[in-house]
Amino acid sequence: WGGGMPPKKLTKHATAKKKVKSGDLGDLEFLSSFSSEGTTDKDVHRVVKLFMEAREKKQKDVLISVGEALDRLCADTTGLMVVMEAGVVPVLAGVAADAYEAGGKHTRKAVDALCRGTIAWLDEVDPIDFMELSNLMYFAHELG
Repeated sequence: WGGGMPPKKLTKHATAKKKVKSGDLGDLEFLSSFSSEGTTDKDVHRVVKLFMEAREKKQKDVLISVGEALDRLCADTTGLMVVMEAGVVPVLAGVAADAYEAGGKHTRKAVDALCRGTIAWLDEVDPIDFMELSNLMYFAHELG
């Protein structure tokens, strides 16, 4: 028999593959088709809810999809104003402080989308249009 010890059995824990946390297929489809056309406050709240849940569960695919959806939404003035009117700008701006190593690299995509949209809006806004002054102050306060 060779006098050696029999091979060790691998424990269930040692053989288990690392499970990748993934989002619900319906939610991912919703996010992939998301745009500013016909978007309501309710839609924006759903996106932010998915974002916050994915952030908590560290679901990389959902966080990336939310970032892409917000990029499309905030790319035009109509979508950016829906985001503002939905009252989610402070929530999104608040995650900018997430540590990069602790998942912030994925949550940051949503914040960056909001910032890019705001910058594009600022480039287009008429500096003499006092009707936009309240929006200007709002974005300056929340993103400043």
